[in-house]
Amino acid sequence: MPFRELGHLAKAQKEGDVVKKKVDSAIKESEKSIKNLKLKDREAKLTELYSRCSDASTEVSQLLVTVKELKEEDEPKAIKGFDTKKTNEIKRLEQFKTRLEAALANFPEEVRPDVEKPGADNEEEEEDDGETGEEEDEDDEEEDDDEDDEEESEEGEDTLEQPAQPSGGKQKLEVKNEDNKAEVKASIMKGKQEDEDDDNDEGDEENDEDEEDDEEEDDDDEDEEEDEEGEDDDEEDEEEEEEEDEMEFSSTMRLFEAISDYEKEQPEDLSFKKGEILTIVNTSEDGWWEAVNKNGDKGIVPKTYLKLHNKYKHLQETETLEADEVITPTGKRSAKELWKGIKTALTETSVSDVLHAMGAIPSGFRPSTLAHKFKDEFHRMKHFLAPKLSTSNVTYRDLFIDPSRNRIRERTVWIEKTVTLTACRQIPPPGAGLEVIDRRVRVCLFDGENILSNIHCIQVSSVDRSQRTWNFSTKLTDNMDTFKHAEIFVRTSHNVSNLELLFELSIVYERTSTGERGELSCGWSTLPLVEPDGSCVVNRGYDMYVNGGTPYEHGVEVDPSISRRAASSALMSLVSGNKQPRIVARVSAMKQYQKEWLETLPDTIIGSTCLLNFYAYYRHLLADNLIRERIDLDSTEPIHSPVLVNFPIVADQLDIMTFFRECWQEQVKKVSYSDKRDEEYVKSLFQKVFMESVYPVMMSASIPAYKEEDPDVAKERQQEIRRFKLFKQDHNSMLAALCSQEINFLPFQMSEVSFSVIGRHCLDRPIHVKAS
Repeated sequence: MPFRELGHLAKAQKEGDVVKKKVDSAIKESEKSIKNLKLKDREAKLTELYSRCSDASTEVSQLLVTVKELKEEDEPKAIKGFDTKKTNEIKRLEQFKTRLEAALANFPEEVRPDVEKPGADNEEEEEDDGETGEEEDEDDEEEDDDEDDEEESEEGEDTLEQPAQPSGGKQKLEVKNEDNKAEVKASIMKGKQEDEDDDNDEGDEENDEDEEDDEEEDDDDEDEEEDEEGEDDDEEDEEEEEEEDEMEFSSTMRLFEAISDYEKEQPEDLSFKKGEILTIVNTSEDGWWEAVNKNGDKGIVPKTYLKLHNKYKHLQETETLEADEVITPTGKRSAKELWKGIKTALTETSVSDVLHAMGAIPSGFRPSTLAHKFKDEFHRMKHFLAPKLSTSNVTYRDLFIDPSRNRIRERTVWIEKTVTLTACRQIPPPGAGLEVIDRRVRVCLFDGENILSNIHCIQVSSVDRSQRTWNFSTKLTDNMDTFKHAEIFVRTSHNVSNLELLFELSIVYERTSTGERGELSCGWSTLPLVEPDGSCVVNRGYDMYVNGGTPYEHGVEVDPSISRRAASSALMSLVSGNKQPRIVARVSAMKQYQKEWLETLPDTIIGSTCLLNFYAYYRHLLADNLIRERIDLDSTEPIHSPVLVNFPIVADQLDIMTFFRECWQEQVKKVSYSDKRDEEYVKSLFQKVFMESVYPVMMSASIPAYKEEDPDVAKERQQEIRRFKLFKQDHNSMLAALCSQEINFLPFQMSEVSFSVIGRHCLDRPIHVKAS
């Protein structure tokens, strides 16, 4: 049937099928030619393939715009499930576009039109020669494809990649003869083909794939497509492989979990147990779906026994069945079926799913969990530096004055350690299409379920040539970057047996094709802080394996191609272990001067040791203003103190803290030894340096808001801080900077200088921790 006699959506679907063949052919030939370094006239061939991929990408984009503009009221006749079919077609075209973008990015620079090549005057002659031999090349490539198919069939590789695939999986996964295939497809489409003529029985076996794509086409459409698509046996095998590749591409969006046991009733059914994860291959409206289990077994399952499998249970709410949905032993629902949620889940994808499908990142990479948690201010230093109210809310429970010395009272907790990151090794870099802007490690206290402390971030100092080894810096200098200091202190009073230090490795990336930026986790690892006998962790070096996925997933590898579980011998196990991603860290005791500062801090906190003295001075000022110098301890009147208000805000803004430390080091060099030992003088100096450096920069109208994940914002902030520092040095006066017309400041607000003694961070955020 000609396209003009179909509806607008059906016509677009037909055009999409034609585009699909062009896309698959162009991508397959491109990948093969790029890998073949001995290909005759390779540059001319790659140039022609690049043009084909580019033209296909343009065609897909135009068709995608057309499909998005389709409206149901413009159709010549009503179409059941118009919105769903339109959404599925849009999703399919977007997948084509993503695959083409990845294919174009893999071409060498010499064949791209935007790169100037020597001998450009002879391009037309080379193209003419390539056109005359195009048919011969295509014939040769088809013969090579046939040989590849025969080798793949002899080797017995599975069409779907399954980890730890048992022997015989292929016999279960693939339907080898057309009779069995027809039976499986007929059971899926049960009740849909009863009105077909007997003359089309043979055509049914050859056009099963077309019936799945467009179930509402009549018999004339199928006969027309058979005449147009008359292909030989080799081409049919190639299409089956392409269909299986597409199914593997979208398998991450078709994972379902069994909610009950099911024993097969027919030979083509598939049995499964409760909690088993199944990959849905085909769906139908009669309630019976085609699925594949983890062993590669393929069969028909009732959809009423399944629910959507959620890989990110800590970030999203678990899908549950409605109260009116009753599942009977026969697999039938007694109430209205909820199709909307399932269809939405099948069509929605995340950025990481797209990157996984493109092959741009290893399978163990995930969106950063701790970066997401850091957006909550209750996981920042601001919350943990604030004094916490007691149960009665009359006094503070972690801030006291020692009457004998008239200063803050030190408090000893269970664990006080120094942890130094040495290196991260064998961390796989992302593939083509992604540019790494920054690498970092986020650290916090963890009990397997809850984050128990603030989240601290350490920036990687350098990487090796292969970009698989991350190095860190622990050298202390006056102008050092506090963001890159890899020595941290750990202080906690949580007495739980499963207490551990969580490390999450992450990269800040930018997609070269779209300019999109984000942060991905490259894996995570934990360092137990409690020994099996209940004692504190021992001071020594630790070499920890990095796990893939998120901290709430277990058994996921960063790079499954190198599995430490699959080693066949002790030697292979040793070699495989050395190739696994690892974190190298060292645990040591606190130095005496560090311990004196640390004991003035809250009961649970982690941070950089190069900023430890600033946290201690701030706690001294809190004790003085809230307890020692207050006349009426029952009064809740705000206290005028810009330092108490603003220091916690910039405690996690490490660029400003670096600037503060530089100014502090300059002032300390001018102080005599006796003044350095005077505690009152040091506290006053701390306030003075803060007010002359940090406070004016914070109130500048030119400096952008702090965004840790955005390198462009960080660069603008550095420029503004440097400009303010140079202006201050040139005029040798803070007052000159404040009164200058060259620097604009934000309007004054009372909240800048008014500190509340019972602020929102004075109450603990409820965390349910099981005591050991």
